[in-house]
Amino acid sequence: MDTAYCTLDGVTYHITTFAALPQNEIAEKRRHLICPDPRCRMQAYFKRAATSGQGACFGARPHSKNCDLAASLGESRLGSTEVRDILRNPMDHIVIDTTCRGRGSFHIEGEDDSPGAPKGGQFQGDGPRGPSKMNRRLRPLLKSLIASEQFRNSSTIIELPQHFSLPVNKLFVNFNDIGPNHEKSFHGFWGLIYDTGTSYSGAFWLNTGERDELSVMVPAELYSDFKKRFGFQFDHEAEGMHVLVLGSLRSAQSGKKYIALRDINMCALCND
Repeated sequence: MDTAYCTLDGVTYHITTFAALPQNEIAEKRRHLICPDPRCRMQAYFKRAATSGQGACFGARPHSKNCDLAASLGESRLGSTEVRDILRNPMDHIVIDTTCRGRGSFHIEGEDDSPGAPKGGQFQGDGPRGPSKMNRRLRPLLKSLIASEQFRNSSTIIELPQHFSLPVNKLFVNFNDIGPNHEKSFHGFWGLIYDTGTSYSGAFWLNTGERDELSVMVPAELYSDFKKRFGFQFDHEAEGMHVLVLGSLRSAQSGKKYIALRDINMCALCND
């Protein structure tokens, strides 16, 4: 969308005006943007111009149902047949394909913290299974979460072999829905990246939400591979994208909540 309302100064900005503001002003105001439609007023985000030539823009997802600025997510925007299959195919069991390369087996933090501890939600391989399965990568799953409330609320089983088998509505948690009950538990956390930053340690932070209270942390040793995997030339290119990361929610001593990325194969990004 071309305009967004800033609750900090009460101004409705056109995208060209907002993109021309000083960088420190953009950094402050971008966390206070909402859809300008008075029937909506949902949180909005700012996306800088991309190196590919795509211009700067505002966005909001979701808009309210009555918002005139809400763009329908038609099949032409769903992308691959993988996404359409997830949303239209009656299969009720999806196996995550991580296409791991060179980092060994994936380990869920805390799953063996104590001898004999039960591995909650782990797939045991016995008992009845669904009538059919499909193998899908994380990116089509992320696009399906963005596109469909019905999918987000479904009981379709998502399996990561040797680790867990859980319904969609139990495994995936949007950043806006995170609460105390999610801390130290493993989920597929997903949502919008509002801005990015790099700490003194070299870690790359994908910051979410209206305030910098929840972030995805890419450790310094994964930073270079992360940028190559997702094709970033500049850090800010991740801003305004959606991210899905399989991991555990932690709290720093400062109280800030974060999800540390342990394996690049456990992460997906996309423009919706």
